[in-house]
Amino acid sequence: MKTESEINRHGYRVEITYDRRFMPLCMPNTIEYATVYLRLPNGKREYIGYTSGAWSVDTSWLRDKAIRRAQDYIEKGGLR
Repeated sequence: MKTESEINRHGYRVEITYDRRFMPLCMPNTIEYATVYLRLPNGKREYIGYTSGAWSVDTSWLRDKAIRRAQDYIEKGGLR
């Protein structure tokens, strides 16, 4: 499992935790998950959701997808 964070264009820190799970009935058999959180100014973490896809050595596409999900959450009024 790997965790990274990045400041998005709204000024919030997006925390992304990657995990791989073996799914015997899927092709390919390993699925990459990215769980997405926003770190709020008061120090709390808000769970946004997760995004997934087929496992790859390069996770930049999954990171970009997770950051877009956090931005959509903010823009649709998810933080109130």
